Parts: sequence; structure tokens; C-alpha cells
Amino acid sequence: MMNTDIQIKAIFKFRQGSIVMPAPSIEVSLDCFMCKKCNRTVVLKKDKNNSFCTTTFYTRHPFNGCIKKIRVNEIKVKKFFSIKILTEIIYDITYEYREFIDKRNKYADNNSNPLPNWARIYFNITCPKCHYEQRKFTQNNLHIPFTAVCDKCSCKLYKQTDKLPVFEMKN
Repeated sequence: MMNTDIQIKAIFKFRQGSIVMPAPSIEVSLDCFMCKKCNRTVVLKKDKNNSFCTTTFYTRHPFNGCIKKIRVNEIKVKKFFSIKILTEIIYDITYEYREFIDKRNKYADNNSNPLPNWARIYFNITCPKCHYEQRKFTQNNLHIPFTAVCDKCSCKLYKQTDKLPVFEMKN
């Protein structure tokens, strides 16, 4: 048994004047030692007692993990004569991992892995043009480039050109 600490991070260049609030939960593909299945969608929340593994579309069970911290940072990037402002959304997560073999997995590698291979981050963004607040998301398997527009006025909110989010192990 080991506790695994990871940072899940996404960096965007939002349209100037956008207001961004990350969601208090995150969906991550993890191997669940409780149900002994690989690549389960696990919903992690700030309170450890509310995180869960989605064993099927209709059922779920508790998962020993949580979000330790959510941060939103602005990053200034200087390029020649201009400065780009980027917004970085970071989730610090922790979860329990135990090795197992997924006997139901029909694929070649059915050994569990402590690292995620996929994540989905939700956030609310307020359009700087019409002030409409809406929920958007990013996940690793989006077809990129991807452009998000306001659901009300079609204003371009951001363009995603990299696969996001990315994972970093914490020491």
C-alpha cells in the first residue's frame, strides 16, 4: 500500500476579462484496488469521504483519495515585445494505491499502475463580452486544436492547442 501524490495541471490563455473558477472535484482514470479494475473513472473531491469510483454507469463505491488543494495562478510570458497572460489551474491530489491484477481486463497488460492516464477538469468561466457564466472542461483525449466559445454569444473564450491536463508526481 502506498499513498500517491500527484499534481494535475492545465494552462490556458483565456480571453482577457474572463473570470475562471475551477470545480471542486476532478475526474481521473485510476486503477482501483477495491474493485480490482484498471482505468476506472474516479471522482475526487476535497473531502476524502465523498470521493468515489464509478464501477459501472449506475453504481459506485467509496475511493480512498481526495483533492488536497486547488490553485489558480496567472503566469506572465514575455515574447519579444508582448506579454501573454496565461492561467494555470492546478489540482494537488492524493490517493491510496495497492498493486493488483485486473482479471477481467482482456487487454495485454492487466497489471495495475499507480499513475493516471486520463483526467477531466471542469471550470466555470464568465464570458467577458456578455457576462454569461457557463461550465467548460478539458480532458486529455480532446481533439486539438479545440476552441471553446461562449454558449450565449459565441465569443471565443480560449483555444486549446496542447493535450491537457498534464500529470506531475509530487515528491
